Amino acid sequence: MITSQLFRVFGKVSTQPNEYETRFQELITIAAAVGVATTFAAPVGSVLYSIEIVKSFFAVRSYWEGFFATTWGALLWRLFAVWFQLEDNISHILLTDFRTVNPFETLEIILFCILGIICGLISFLFVRLQRSIVLLIRRKNVVTNFLGRYPLFYPLVISFFIASLKYPHGIAQFSSAHLSMEEAMHELFSNFSWHDFHLHDSVSGGRHARSAPIVVHESNFSTNIPQEETLFMFQSHIVHNWSGEYTTVFINTFLFFLSNFFTIAIASTVPVPGGLIVPLFMLGAGFGRFFGEVASYTFPNGINPFNPSLGIIPGAYAVAASAAVCGGVTGSLSVAVIAFEITGQLTHLLPIIVCVLFSNLVARYLGPTTYENTIELKNLPFLPTMIKASAVSHNVLVEDFMDTDVQYVWNGCTYHTLNNIVNSTNLLAFYPFVSSPDSKYLLGIIHHTELKGLLEAQMSKSVFKTKEEALNDKVSNTKPNSNSNPTGERFLSHFGPYRVVYTNKTAWEEKLSSTVDFSSSHIDPAPLQIMEGTPLSNIHNLFSLLSLQVVYVTSLGRLTGVVSLKDLRRTIESVEKGQIPTRTDQVISGKVSQISQAMIEEEDEEEPLRKIDDDDEH
Repeated sequence: MITSQLFRVFGKVSTQPNEYETRFQELITIAAAVGVATTFAAPVGSVLYSIEIVKSFFAVRSYWEGFFATTWGALLWRLFAVWFQLEDNISHILLTDFRTVNPFETLEIILFCILGIICGLISFLFVRLQRSIVLLIRRKNVVTNFLGRYPLFYPLVISFFIASLKYPHGIAQFSSAHLSMEEAMHELFSNFSWHDFHLHDSVSGGRHARSAPIVVHESNFSTNIPQEETLFMFQSHIVHNWSGEYTTVFINTFLFFLSNFFTIAIASTVPVPGGLIVPLFMLGAGFGRFFGEVASYTFPNGINPFNPSLGIIPGAYAVAASAAVCGGVTGSLSVAVIAFEITGQLTHLLPIIVCVLFSNLVARYLGPTTYENTIELKNLPFLPTMIKASAVSHNVLVEDFMDTDVQYVWNGCTYHTLNNIVNSTNLLAFYPFVSSPDSKYLLGIIHHTELKGLLEAQMSKSVFKTKEEALNDKVSNTKPNSNSNPTGERFLSHFGPYRVVYTNKTAWEEKLSSTVDFSSSHIDPAPLQIMEGTPLSNIHNLFSLLSLQVVYVTSLGRLTGVVSLKDLRRTIESVEKGQIPTRTDQVISGKVSQISQAMIEEEDEEEPLRKIDDDDEH
């Protein structure tokens, strides 16, 4: 958002309008990477995330710029915490302390695979719930009409609902809602099993009362207290935060996951930029801790009966699930690298990557990601990936789905053509510039602002009046001027945001009938062109690699059609469904529709004659 606003400011200040437009996509990609880097202090994973999510194909020259920006962003963010005495030194945000020697048993890979599959199902259900809430809000009824009239009412209601649900002395006391997001994730990533500690504390004869949680301050951890006692107080504090008088750690962790699943999905529909990556990490950490505690309870001596010394670490499952849920919802694999950077440990590198892979496979097979879902709901242009269509994409040619009804300008056209283009409802960014309407040799493309400038230069600015001025001008009450306009008539015409007032309609027609001079206009002489026999797979690669919005189709230099991003997306979706478009089918269907329409018109013309004949016979 900040980069977009800076781009607008510097784009207006710059004397060259195309100077910043050519780097806009790269700036947005780097800005997204910096945002993730400053949130997690993860410069490497943030660059990979931006490459994976924001842009399908990343320019190699942007690697250095991306790493430079993310490194300084993450470094300054951590330095601010030290300078303002929030932390003692620069460290990882969620530092873990898992064992480094034999951190996990080989058979635990199976548990991580199962966890990844479940996280993929959770990601799919989260996106579906998010989509259902948005569609429910868009339904036309009394409530949605009221929310549309008062847009601030919906965020207030959602905020009040979530605050009431998270009230610590209400039902939220069973889901550890009194903890902040950072505190909850620190404790969910702890390296000891909570249920073992809970059972040990219960058997110990009530050495520490469980009626109220123990509050541990930094002053308690002094050198006078033995290290074992200090560790016991710290672990007891964590366990008491995740258990209660009537609940256990299993119930609290599951309720923590369940409550955040619904609240995060509802809060993400509020039109306020609040972020989604960090809440998804917390959501996955809650379920991963529950899964790890259940696995540790099921296999108290480890999953391998021949090596009981390697117990299960529930915190490792919390880290893996946090990356898996975030990766499944967003459709990215780089969140695994972010998980390594925020924890500072690579001991569980392989299990976490396996978990994220399985989560992505399941989530992508069942449905779209949250970004694709948002693009679809808002009808934004995007380029889908070709999965099923890749096998038959080589048989589909551009001539089968290109748009042959192309609007263009040529050398020798009149200002009347430019006026129709400027006032057209389907205004394009660029228009093809051809030699003549007969030959249609593509000479270049011209921006619509150039056409508007030519039209403005042709029309006298002295006759321009805004819409308000034209409406306030009482043309009918003005006395006629016998010298300039003997008939006393005034001609009112529309021109873009203006209304042009002439004293004679002939003057307006003479202005528009003049030939346009393109000698002073900026025309791009080398637009991207493809041949009619180009397959669909090559076109998809071009649009993905160059971030194109439109490409022109030529045959021996003649303009025959145009392919836009919307046309390409529609074709890929049709091929995915098994509907392969062909040029012959389109021509036959067009002729059949024309014949059917002609037969209908003939029947409509013959119907009155039949009625007259029937009346005569009667």
